[in-house]
Amino acid sequence: MPPTVAGHQYDIFISYRHKDNKYDGWVTEFVNNLRNELEATFKRDLSIYFDQNQHDGIHETNDVADSLRDKIRCLVFIPILSRTYCDPESFAWKHELLAFRDHALSDEFGLKVKLKNGNVTSRILPIRIHELDQSDRNLFEAETKGVLRPVDFIYTSSGVNRPLRSHEDEPRENQSHTFYRDQINKVAICIRDIVNSTTVSQSEANSRRREVKDERSEVNRDDRKDDIAEGIDHPKQKARVSNLTKVSIVAGAILLLALAYFVYSRSQASSAAVAATFGSAPSSIAVLPFVNISNDPEQEYFSDGVTVQIITDLSQLRDLKVIARASVMKYKKTSKSIAEIGKELNVTHVLEGSVRKSGEKLRVTAELISVSDESHLWSEDYNTNLSDIFSVQDEVSLKIAKSLRHHLQNEDQPRMLARPSNPKAYEHYLKGLFIHDSRYQLSHRLPDFLEAESEFSKAIELDPKYAIAYAALADLYDTHSWWASDRANYLKLRDSLATISYRLDPKSFYSLLVKAFTFTNNYVQNELREQPDSIFKYMLMAYQRSPNDNTVTEELSLFMRRHGLFDKALELAELSITLDPLSSNGHNLVGGFHFGNGNLAKAEVYLQKALALEPDNVNALADFAGVKIVSGDFKAADQFIDRIRPLNPYRADVMHAYRLAASGQKDALNLRRDEITYTLLEMNDEAIDYLKKNPKDYLYLKNHPVLTKLRSDSRLQPVLATAREVYEQSLKRFSFSNAQ
Repeated sequence: MPPTVAGHQYDIFISYRHKDNKYDGWVTEFVNNLRNELEATFKRDLSIYFDQNQHDGIHETNDVADSLRDKIRCLVFIPILSRTYCDPESFAWKHELLAFRDHALSDEFGLKVKLKNGNVTSRILPIRIHELDQSDRNLFEAETKGVLRPVDFIYTSSGVNRPLRSHEDEPRENQSHTFYRDQINKVAICIRDIVNSTTVSQSEANSRRREVKDERSEVNRDDRKDDIAEGIDHPKQKARVSNLTKVSIVAGAILLLALAYFVYSRSQASSAAVAATFGSAPSSIAVLPFVNISNDPEQEYFSDGVTVQIITDLSQLRDLKVIARASVMKYKKTSKSIAEIGKELNVTHVLEGSVRKSGEKLRVTAELISVSDESHLWSEDYNTNLSDIFSVQDEVSLKIAKSLRHHLQNEDQPRMLARPSNPKAYEHYLKGLFIHDSRYQLSHRLPDFLEAESEFSKAIELDPKYAIAYAALADLYDTHSWWASDRANYLKLRDSLATISYRLDPKSFYSLLVKAFTFTNNYVQNELREQPDSIFKYMLMAYQRSPNDNTVTEELSLFMRRHGLFDKALELAELSITLDPLSSNGHNLVGGFHFGNGNLAKAEVYLQKALALEPDNVNALADFAGVKIVSGDFKAADQFIDRIRPLNPYRADVMHAYRLAASGQKDALNLRRDEITYTLLEMNDEAIDYLKKNPKDYLYLKNHPVLTKLRSDSRLQPVLATAREVYEQSLKRFSFSNAQ
């Protein structure tokens, strides 16, 4: 039977370890009973995928994984949680649970759905047939991004922990006091709530699509001569600007025009092939650095700047994953194929182009390419000498808004970075951006800082109301403050410029982000202080304005980590590395979270990636040393510590102290005295005293792998209770539902 929602293969997918069905066919019995209960719950039959093959995926071959890939596309995923299910190496875990999670995170509904009553639930509906070890529970919650709330089918009595059978309804001996029929009914009702919510969401989406179609029809009936397919010309009064400025500004608009033409033309009958490929929107895209193929190498800054502008604008669209500039810039002058780039960046589409100037003429090419088969879905060449560029940009913004309205986070037009009144100011802004991002961030050299500062200052001088130039200069000062001897002075300059930027353009995500910086390490009465509530307020506003900007997501992740909200911090860090997959720091951040949760195998995966991208990443080396110490692989730990020592002797001493303590050597106390050192040395009295005097975050105390032995000590319980109170207060204080 067809699924309830088009585009999905099944309504329900039942996932389990086949060994749990071998003994008495419990899963088969459960599925049959569930089908009967669903018939009494829904007016139409639901489709259920349930693989009864007894060989666990034909020994877990790739063929089975490929065949399951489409079947995973369902509305509700039901894992049967047993003693054996939470196994990262099992077929069911890797190719079913994690595969569905990844699918749900990228489809039209998301992993979590809002029910009609206003509550939120996950599309992963766990059934538990055994009491789980805490480590299995932690693993499941980490991977499914939520607290485990299962429907239990467990029979327990003295020394017994097994699945509840249908014929054992109301057995007196069952200490769980569960009724099989009631539990089946609970599952059916949960499924009903999820299905009803997703079908309502689809109905609303269809309604929005009809609205957009009507708007597009109005555009087509407009008798103005602004049809994008024929090009745009505005014979208004033109500013007198240099040829270089014309080239710079014109190319920026033309590239945005090319992108707008592609998006807009998808709605027209003549571009049915492109529309069929994308559906409502491409799911992910990498905007590769536009190539400067003119004879003037000085225009390199401009081609990079235009690339960044397109990425920034696209990042404000909720349903489009856009790879960050740091990752795409690594493909400058690359010889790799589109397929290789797409695989490395995990995107479905690539936009690439070039700019050539010859005298007064400008030639711009732009191509949209499908990664799967490297087919060119859309391409266009533009030959122009336009100069009234800002009018063109306004028209392009309007077309993008009308074409993509149903993809925006709010149903407003997308906010492009504010246009300056003076075209020359835009040129200086792009130059400053290029120097800051591609040179000073890496070199920390004073000449690079001074050159970037000069360019941003010139942009502000030419256009005193150019909000983004103020934000960019504030951002530069924030970077420089970490290396400057007079840090306080640059932080004050940062705060002043950020305030001006926010006053000029309070809705720009860049203005909001640098405004948040002003409450971090700011000086109050000559003391460095942090104002968490204000930081969170402005960061959250920036995130809502540009949800796919990796800088915003990473800054929010670091903020959540500082305040002990490691679950949300991990979620944001994982989002950040999908947007910036070639970020060593991003992979280290995720790996560190998994280490702190006790998931050493996953930590190693991310830390290996971080070091492959940046072998001298001190934080990744230290975290990897920690993993090896906890694992008892002291030889490998020593090797990582040796790599840290020439880079950061202090960090090397800290990790060496932990290494000595783990092997029972009290010499470690000469290097480090903290809860980790004491616990590794089995000095519980000292460890608990230390934690009482130096409070730690609740999730750190609860999950860190070194503190496992300490957690069984009853004296730690008051410390945990106090930490939990702080954690729960922070959950409320820094909730995303607090958005204004």
